[in-house]
Amino acid sequence: MYVVVGSKGSILTSIDGKNWSFQNTNLNLTDIYFKNDTLIAVSQNSKILVSNDTINWELKELGYNYWLKSIAASEDLWVIVGWEGIILTSKDFNLWEKQKSNTSSILTSVTFGNNLFIAVGYNGKILISNDGINWNILNLSSNLSFENISYVNNKFVALGKDGKILVSENGINWFLKNSKTTSSLNGCAYKKDEFNKDIYIIVGKNGKILISYDLENFEDIELNFKQDIFKIIYENNLFVATCAKGNILISKDGINWDIIQTNINEDLTSITYANFKDHPILKTTKNKKDKKNISTIGIHSEKKQKTNLEKWILNKTPSKNDLLDITFKSDTFISLGKNGDILISHPLKELENNKKNDEYLIPWELINLNIRNHLRSIAFNENNIVIVGDNGIILKNNISSSIDIFDPLKWEKLVINNISFSSVAFGNDIWVAVGLNGKILISQDLNNWEIFAHDFVAHFTSIIPFNDYFVITGLVGTILILDQDIGLYKSNTDTQSNIYSLACSKDLVIAVGANGTILKSYDLKKWYNIKSPVNEDLLKVVFFKDIFIAVGEKGSLIISEDGNSWYKKSTPTNKTLYSIALGTFDFGDLAIAVSEKGTIIHNKI
Repeated sequence: MYVVVGSKGSILTSIDGKNWSFQNTNLNLTDIYFKNDTLIAVSQNSKILVSNDTINWELKELGYNYWLKSIAASEDLWVIVGWEGIILTSKDFNLWEKQKSNTSSILTSVTFGNNLFIAVGYNGKILISNDGINWNILNLSSNLSFENISYVNNKFVALGKDGKILVSENGINWFLKNSKTTSSLNGCAYKKDEFNKDIYIIVGKNGKILISYDLENFEDIELNFKQDIFKIIYENNLFVATCAKGNILISKDGINWDIIQTNINEDLTSITYANFKDHPILKTTKNKKDKKNISTIGIHSEKKQKTNLEKWILNKTPSKNDLLDITFKSDTFISLGKNGDILISHPLKELENNKKNDEYLIPWELINLNIRNHLRSIAFNENNIVIVGDNGIILKNNISSSIDIFDPLKWEKLVINNISFSSVAFGNDIWVAVGLNGKILISQDLNNWEIFAHDFVAHFTSIIPFNDYFVITGLVGTILILDQDIGLYKSNTDTQSNIYSLACSKDLVIAVGANGTILKSYDLKKWYNIKSPVNEDLLKVVFFKDIFIAVGEKGSLIISEDGNSWYKKSTPTNKTLYSIALGTFDFGDLAIAVSEKGTIIHNKI
């Protein structure tokens, strides 16, 4: 999971780098670091925050009055540096000791690599230590002012004002490189591409991005983005950079970048990647009950009908925020998204009357409940519509049993602390909501929610009902089967790709995920990898009238009638399609996919 901190105290988390949950701490946070199942964020006022799950944070006051700038760790020691040459160390992040740095210069950054701690700062200061306790100073030119040091690809890379780049393999001998820029540089990240080629990305002030393949020659990456970039990492096959005014940049190759606007108006000062290694993504106890056999689903062989999904029309809605999910209920499409937006389609029984230039227009009403939380998933039964989202928010709307309609303005709000929901489903007379950090909550009446205890640790992304079970997806190939009577059991997928969505027909279950991943299963025991026509992340899959439809990044939309052969369809957008829903009217079937910044595409089938 990506974890970002901000200058006004925000902490943001994301499993994919695109969709972000946030909470606020009211501290001026400057850096964050993950090591040994622990996250530590440092602040300007000598306070730190410690977490083991990204949700619960413990505030610790260090007893010093210094502006803390940066943190790093070895296997057994944490090191913090900051103003006036301060160096603090701890073995348990409870007791912090001040070490002698022999400088009063501001230390801006610290890293650990090659069994060395190295800190850099203003006035050309580079400090070296092999134990974090005893430090030696290298006094380079006083004209050098360092902003960051990183350890990448067995090299130390020090960056600073006026485009300065210094590289060292041992921390002692440093070599100045010609960056061909005068912009201040703030961060460096590294990856190897599919051809085993080194790629270094360096970021800095005013949107500066440099790419290098050898740390000798540097090229500008042109991007229509002028905000300062403070930090960059490469994790989980993605470059993620934090920027001023709540912006985040992401890229898979370091060349093509997407700008993610979090709608948080503060500088996002640092980022780390939390991979809880002591708690495997899926972990079970040795004394777990015998796994219940899951019956094979009978083969269904009805003749399939051809479906027309060729002509998609791009439309705007009243929302300006990303729309993350959509469903169809009572002749109405309901969509939801970031910053609490809910969209309701007006009656569509006479779509022919809403026509302009041979294109059908869909009228929408924007429902704003003054909720800042991102809304991520929607489900319904005969009596209720339920929406879940970040920071434990649950919205409920009652459906009139006599006329099968609901009041779009009357939503009841419930908040459950210490959870961020990603998906909700109804089946077998119960509601089940799943979220980050392995959270599963169950309710029969939507008023009382109980935590479903289990031995698995994972970030869950979606849930669907299936026969007598629920099927849950998550990161790193996670697919679990939830049986209320027996428990939660792992279904082996043999993939490390993140799984984002599931859909089922009578005889087949399809899962989709990162980098175009498609899996199929007939019995929820064995999964087969299916060749995909796209490489982009697939975020949602649905089954409608004997056809599977999946949508994802860069306007990707693929279909299959049998789950084996998939075909890519052209869409009028290259933006991410987050979800899709289909409905049946007197005039025919209508498909709507929701996208970024309130846009949709639709197709009258």
